[in-house]
Amino acid sequence: MNVLITGASGFLGSRFKHLFGKYYNVAGTYYQNSQRDLFQLDITHKENVIRFVQDLNPDIIIHTAAISDPDFCGKNPEKAVNINEIGTKNVAEAASRVGAKLIYISTSFVFPEKGTYSPDDSPNPQTVYGQTKKDVSSYICHTINVRIAEKLWTANDNVVIHFIFNSKFSIIYTLAENGVVELDDSVKRYPSFVDDVIWVTERLLDINANGVYHLGTNKAYTKYEFGRKVADTFNIKGEIVPVEKKSFVQRPSEIKLDTRIERLGVTIRSVTEALNTIKHQRGCSFKTIYSFKPDELIKGQSANKVRAKLGKELGKDEDIDADIVIPVPESGIYPATGYADKTGIPLYHGIIRDYKTEKTLYEPNIEERNRKLRKKLIAVGDIIEGKRVVIVDEAIISGLTLSTVIDKCQNIGVKEIHIRIPSPPMRSRCKYGVLSDDADLVVDNSLKEIEEIQNYIQKKFNLDSIRYLSKERFRKIVPSDYGFTCIKCFKRLEG
Repeated sequence: MNVLITGASGFLGSRFKHLFGKYYNVAGTYYQNSQRDLFQLDITHKENVIRFVQDLNPDIIIHTAAISDPDFCGKNPEKAVNINEIGTKNVAEAASRVGAKLIYISTSFVFPEKGTYSPDDSPNPQTVYGQTKKDVSSYICHTINVRIAEKLWTANDNVVIHFIFNSKFSIIYTLAENGVVELDDSVKRYPSFVDDVIWVTERLLDINANGVYHLGTNKAYTKYEFGRKVADTFNIKGEIVPVEKKSFVQRPSEIKLDTRIERLGVTIRSVTEALNTIKHQRGCSFKTIYSFKPDELIKGQSANKVRAKLGKELGKDEDIDADIVIPVPESGIYPATGYADKTGIPLYHGIIRDYKTEKTLYEPNIEERNRKLRKKLIAVGDIIEGKRVVIVDEAIISGLTLSTVIDKCQNIGVKEIHIRIPSPPMRSRCKYGVLSDDADLVVDNSLKEIEEIQNYIQKKFNLDSIRYLSKERFRKIVPSDYGFTCIKCFKRLEG
């Protein structure tokens, strides 16, 4: 299925792109915030929008592009109308021309404060921002219109909404630097976890829904109350001071959306549950070895430096005689470099990648993933034939990549195959949305000790040897996030 996400460089759109990109062919647009894998599009230019959508011909358009700052809209009403109303009408017409399903993301600000509103209630916005979101609704028939009470947070691969992290104005940064932060304690909102917004959207698509749907939690929080929750969850010390903050546009307080979303079989996480999920997403150790870009900084160290350190740790006390070290591209390159440096065994790129293919980790169909892997990975015969090879990859999950690499090496005629993994054995599925929660694992819970697992895999794949890095040695090197590192996927489930 082909999906287009407008505003994919923004807070909500980027998370849609990341999560939908695991399972669908996703394209995204930006307006000013340039990103290398996005298309530039000004949604206020009707002809350009229609031409772009017709060329792309998506099955689904998720429209997140908007000006969502109530103050900016209040100060610049013409621009707000131009983007939020006219731009949305252009996207809706383009979707209609190609027969694409349109998902329109709206807001609780279409209602006045201090009330509970169902999807059937008539909007009555009190702000320019809310008015621009209301006025476009009559132009988007045969769509899914998702109204969100308040989207306060997310846990992207490297971006979390600035209210919590990654900004000199964030709660945690301010507490860490100054020991005190002032937060508004007057306006109450019903925050929604962005991952749940995306989960609900996917469910609505599954049932081919149309109409207006509300999404929000059942408990209201001021920013002060929410900030206390954040500090408690991440164990951040400091003083959070409740104040009444004035803004150019007074935010409506206590707008509760009657969601009725449970009938879809969906449970919306509470603030406590969502913050706990974010904590594990941010502290995920697997992202360090797979997801982060090589030059991305993790606590002052680039990801490739951390991966090389893991490879060096793996190379300690190595007692095999081998001719060459081969990384599995691309995730195995940096740990293989560290391993080769530590052991003195020369590194060669004996397995190369066809760069016209995409990452295959998130491919949900096993047969399709296997086909793509065999096409993606190419063994270089004149480098590895007759050699004793050490193959380094970042992890073993289902074993499909390992099986593909071993088959290609054996078919060419290597003399010995030794597998080295700079992480612990994967023992349980991820519950926090980093990896698929239904992924098949190469080993089950019947094997307790790392030696048992290594012996099992060695026999299963007819290897000369295999070694993992222990949890203790792995955790010693992988940086923590505010003192927390999630290694739950490396822990055996009890019972």
